[in-house]
Amino acid sequence: MEKEIDLENFIEKETDIENFMEKETDLFLPIKNHFEEMGYKVNAEVKNFDIVLSKDDGENYIKNNKKEIIIIETKLRFNTKLLFQAINAQKITNFVYIAIPMQVKRDFDKILYISKKLGFGVITVSDKNRVEINISHEEINCNLPKNAAKRDSIIREIKNRKFDTNEGGSSRKKIKTVYKEQSIQIATILLNVEGSISPKELIDIYGCPKSTNNILNINIYDWFERVGHGRYKISQIGKYEMENVYTDISQYYAKIFSKIDPSKYYAKLYLEDRRSKRNKTTPQI
Repeated sequence: MEKEIDLENFIEKETDIENFMEKETDLFLPIKNHFEEMGYKVNAEVKNFDIVLSKDDGENYIKNNKKEIIIIETKLRFNTKLLFQAINAQKITNFVYIAIPMQVKRDFDKILYISKKLGFGVITVSDKNRVEINISHEEINCNLPKNAAKRDSIIREIKNRKFDTNEGGSSRKKIKTVYKEQSIQIATILLNVEGSISPKELIDIYGCPKSTNNILNINIYDWFERVGHGRYKISQIGKYEMENVYTDISQYYAKIFSKIDPSKYYAKLYLEDRRSKRNKTTPQI
C-alpha cells in the first residue's frame, strides 16, 4: 500500500528550506552545459517556458518517429508554482522536467514520488554545479492532449533564433525573442547606414525578414523614425539601446553587415533602369 502524503503541508515545509543558490538563472548554465554535451540544442525563455531542449540535427530521438521537444521548468524550491508551470508545459509535450537545487536529502523521496505521479522528470543541480537526472523521460508517463499550434510556435521560435543570450528562469532581465532579434537586426543597419533606407532595401541588400515593413511600421520599441514616404532612420532611443543595452547582438550583426557592399545592389538597379528605358525608346520595326 502506498504511503499517503500531506501534499500541502509538505510543499510549505519544502519552501522554508535554505538554499545555496540566489536566483533561478544559477540553474541554467549547468543544465545547458549538461544537455549540450548530450547533443541537445538548448534555448531559454521560449514562449514563457524556462528551458526548451531540441535536437537540431533532425534525429527522431523520441518514440513514434516524431521529433519532440523537452521542456524544463526551474525553481529554487519545490513549490506549487513550479508544479503549475510543469503541468502547463505538459500541454505542449509529454517530456517535462522540473529542475531544483540539490537540497538536503530530507524528504527528497517525496519530491520524486509526487513528480513521478504527476508525470514529470526531475533534475537536481548541486552546489558544485553537478547535474543529476533523478527521473528520466523514459520513466515519465504523460499522455495528456497537446496544443499542436503552441508546440509549432515554440519550434518556429527556436528555429528562427540566431543569437540566444537568454537565461532560463529570467524574470527581470529583458527577454530576447525572434521578433526582438529581428528588430535589433534592422536597427543595427539603420545605425550604420548614412541617411535613410527603405524596407525593400533592408530585405534585398541585407537579408532582413519579409516582415521588415511591419516591424518598422509598428515600431514597438521606438527604435525607428520615419523620415519620408517609405524611408526610415534610427531614432535616438534606438541608437542608445543598440550602443548600451543590446550591444552584444548589435555588434554581432554589424560585423556581418560590414561585409555587404550595397553599391552592387544599386549598380544592378541602375542597369535594369537603363535597360528598361532603352526598351521603351527603341522603335518597333
